[in-house]
Amino acid sequence: HSAFDASALEKTLFSTSLNFDLAVYECFAPLTSGGSIEVVKNVLELQHGEHDIGLINTVPSALKALLDVDGLPATVHTVNVAGEALKRSLVESLFEKT
Repeated sequence: HSAFDASALEKTLFSTSLNFDLAVYECFAPLTSGGSIEVVKNVLELQHGEHDIGLINTVPSALKALLDVDGLPATVHTVNVAGEALKRSLVESLFEKT
């Protein structure tokens, strides 16, 4: 809870496999601070339909795929990336499109 306040965790996407340690954060950090989670099988599902979420955790390649098709919901205000090298061009693209 020291990295994000309760408002940042209010609506968190839960898309990480339970086999990874990040799943603990995605599930329990929002719920223990009064927030909610939206469970999806894969983060790329965000490109289909409407999703009212504020925080997502994903790998850079999935973030790039979402940005390439304008699939990142407008409600997203916080993006955590991990698991792969993060390229400057992706960060610049994220800031351009949000």
